[in-house]
Amino acid sequence: MNPALRQMTVIALLAALPLAGCDQNSAAKTPQDDELPVPVELASVIVGPVDAAYQGTATLEAAEEAVVVAHTSAVVEEIRVEEGARVQRGDVLAQLDARRLQLEAARAKAELDRLASEHRRNQALFARKLLSLESFERVKYQLASQKAAYDLAQLGVDESRIRAPFDGVVSERLIKTGNMVQPDQPAFRVTRFDPLLAVLYVPERQIRKLATGQQVSLRADVWPDEQFRGSVLRISPVISADTGTVKLTIAVQDPQTRLKPGMFVRVGILYDRHDDALLVPKDAVIIEDSEAA
Repeated sequence: MNPALRQMTVIALLAALPLAGCDQNSAAKTPQDDELPVPVELASVIVGPVDAAYQGTATLEAAEEAVVVAHTSAVVEEIRVEEGARVQRGDVLAQLDARRLQLEAARAKAELDRLASEHRRNQALFARKLLSLESFERVKYQLASQKAAYDLAQLGVDESRIRAPFDGVVSERLIKTGNMVQPDQPAFRVTRFDPLLAVLYVPERQIRKLATGQQVSLRADVWPDEQFRGSVLRISPVISADTGTVKLTIAVQDPQTRLKPGMFVRVGILYDRHDDALLVPKDAVIIEDSEAA
C-alpha cells in the first residue's frame, strides 16, 4: 500500500474511535433511565393534641400490708377466714383455745366483786368513823389492784381471738386448726389493695418535669389490651447519691382489682400537652444530628 494512503487510513481510524465510544454510551443510557418513578406515600398534615410523657417501669405494691401475729400461747381452735377473703378491721380471723384464760378471768372477776362489796361497806363505816383510815385505804388499794388483774385477764381472753388490723384481703394463712401457736408467731397476712402503689425511680434530670397530681397511664403484660389510670401521689424530697434517681410513688386506680402486688407495669407520666399542634406521621420525620427535619 502507498505510504501516504496508509497514513491517511490510520488517521481516519483514530478519529473514529471517540465517536464509537460516544455511540456505545448513548446506547447504554436510554431516556427511560432518567424517567424511572420514585415511590412515595402522601399523608395530610392535621391539627390535633400531642402529649409529652415520661416512660418508665415499676413494680406494684400494696398500700398497706401486715403480718398478723398471735399474742398468746394456745391451740388454734377455729379458722374463720381463708385466703382471698375480704375482712374489716376487727374481724376475727381465728379463734384460739381460751378456756384456761376464761377461767382465770372468771376468778379475777369473783375476787373483784368481793373487794368491791367490802369497799362499799368500809365507806359506810369510815363515814361514821367506825373504821380506821389504814383499813379503809388497804381495801381501796386492793380493789384497784384486782381491777387491773381482771382487766389483764380479760385482755388475755380477747387476745385469744386473732383479729384483722385494718380493712383488706387475707393474702396468706400461716396457721392450721390444731396447731400450737406461740406469742408473736405469724398467723395471717392481710393486704390492703386500695389503692395499689406503683413505685419507680426517675433520673434526676427528669424530675423537673414531674409533679404530684400528674396523670399516669399504666399497662401490664397480663392485661395487654387494658390501660389503667393513676396519678402521681408523692415524690421523694431526696436524690439517691448511689443511683442518681428519685423515688416516685403513683396511686393506681383499679376498681375491679385486676392488678396485684408484685406485678410489673409500664408507666407513662403525662407532663405536657398541646391541643393545637401540627401532626405528621412519625415515619415522615428524619432525625439527623439530634435534630428533626
